[in-house]
Amino acid sequence: MGAIKFVPLILFSALLLVPIGAPNALAILFGGIEFPDGAISFADAVLNYDNTLGGSPPTDINFLDPAQSLGIPDYVDPIGSVSLGRGGLLEVEFIDNVLTNDGGPGLDIHIFEIGPDIEDTFVSIRPTAATALLLGAGFDTGVPGVPATIGDGFYEIGMVMGATDSIDIDSFFPAAAAGTYRFDAVQLIDDKDLDQQSGPTVGADIDAIGAISTISMLVGGTFIPIDTTALLLAGIQTNAVWIISALAIIGSLAFGAVYITAKRN
Repeated sequence: MGAIKFVPLILFSALLLVPIGAPNALAILFGGIEFPDGAISFADAVLNYDNTLGGSPPTDINFLDPAQSLGIPDYVDPIGSVSLGRGGLLEVEFIDNVLTNDGGPGLDIHIFEIGPDIEDTFVSIRPTAATALLLGAGFDTGVPGVPATIGDGFYEIGMVMGATDSIDIDSFFPAAAAGTYRFDAVQLIDDKDLDQQSGPTVGADIDAIGAISTISMLVGGTFIPIDTTALLLAGIQTNAVWIISALAIIGSLAFGAVYITAKRN
C-alpha cells in the first residue's frame, strides 16, 4: 500500500521538471523577424499622436490614423500605416504584454516602417514603476532637439534607420538577466532635420511596433498586473524553477521512504 501512494508523489514531482521555456507554439514571423509570443507582442493602444510637433504634418487622409500602428504588421497600400509628420510624435502602449530585455546581444524591439524613403526615427521606451526604481531617472535624457521630452518618463534608446529596424535594449542599460527590465510603452519621434521635409505622407510611416523580447500579462486568458509575482505564471523560466523541482523530487523520495518504513513497522 505504501508503494502505491508513493508513486503518484514521484510522478507529480517529475511533472514539475517540464521546462517552462519549451519551444513556443505561438512563435510567428513578421517581415523575417521572429516574435516568440506571436501577435500578443505588438502595441495595443495609442497614448499620444502629434503630427504637428515639428511643424509640417502629413495631409494624406489614409495616413492620419494612429491606430493603424497597432497590432501586427498589416499594411496593404494605401491602408495600414500612420505618418508621424516632420518631427512628429507617436506614443503607443502595451496592455497584454510588456517589452523586456533578453539579457544578451539579441534584438528586443522592432519598428515596422513602410515606404521607399529612409526616414530616421528616435525611439524611447517607458519603464514600469519597478524598472524605473531599478534604473533611476538618469536615462530620461530627452530626444535631441525636443526639450519637451526631457523628464517625460520615456528612456531614450537611440534611433531606427531604414525601412525597418530593430534595437537591442540591453546595449543601453547595465547588464542584467533576461526579463529584469520591463517597459510598457514606446515613443517614436521623427527626426525633423533629416529625410523628407514636407509632403502628403511626410515623416516616418509606421505600420507596427513589436516587442521581440516580451512577457505576456495573460495567464489562462486572465490579465495579470505588471510587476507582480504572478508574472512567474506567464512563462518566465529561471534557475529557481529547476531548483524547486529537484527539491520536490528529493522531498517526495524522502517522504515515500519514511511512509513505507512506517507501514512496515
